[in-house]
Amino acid sequence: MSKKIGFIGLGNMGYAILSAFITQGALDKKEIAVVSRSEKGRLLAEKEDVVVFSNTKELACFADIIILAVKPKDSLAVIAEIKQELKNKALLSVVAGLNYKTIQQTMDGVNVRVLTALPNTPVQVCQGIIALTKETTFTEEEKKFTQTIFESAGMVEWIEEKFLPVFSAIAGSGPAFAAIFAEALADGAVLEGLPRALSYRLAAQMMTGTGALLLETKNHPGIIKDSVSSPGGTTIEGVAELEKNTFRSALIAAVRASAEKFNRLIH
Repeated sequence: MSKKIGFIGLGNMGYAILSAFITQGALDKKEIAVVSRSEKGRLLAEKEDVVVFSNTKELACFADIIILAVKPKDSLAVIAEIKQELKNKALLSVVAGLNYKTIQQTMDGVNVRVLTALPNTPVQVCQGIIALTKETTFTEEEKKFTQTIFESAGMVEWIEEKFLPVFSAIAGSGPAFAAIFAEALADGAVLEGLPRALSYRLAAQMMTGTGALLLETKNHPGIIKDSVSSPGGTTIEGVAELEKNTFRSALIAAVRASAEKFNRLIH
């Protein structure tokens, strides 16, 4: 199965996805085209030795599947600009907050197959999570192809569009929450005299290892917590301190706040 992929926009997320496709061998460079209004995006595309177009209409004519990766404020104008070129083609949006219904309305009756996706930042290291929405008019072949290429960037989950806000809160905002957690752990270690660089490495590897343990064993997180928490031991002492400072409640509130904000951004 071979399809030409066109990227409209090559910011941080667009480039992370493109880079994963290339480094993992999911696509041949000759099958990828880019158009970017920023000089940085054009230079990155040239660096990756992919096809570079000067305008969106040319790219839309070239590609079988067009990946829309522009800023949310620019997305509807870009779609309107190329809607005739998108006729009978596939448009995949990775624009946060841009839903399926709005894209179809912007197409104004022009027949285009639509799929919305939401990747998170760890796709940069091919360890991301990518949500693909079940509400789609992609053909079965296109859905299978899309899943295959995105699996080169991480874990793919098909979800209902109504769950995108909470997906964004956990997978999208979660890296920021996890980074704060890692930084705080490292600060605690530095307070106890450990060098900062080592503290960051330990915190990062601990999170990587614990995540892998959860995924591979499929155990409830509480089982892993209990297995480490010996009676009267050091871990349960720390757990008690976290509970005293409403650690869980704070995380639940953070997820809710992020999801509610995402809901307000949907258009």
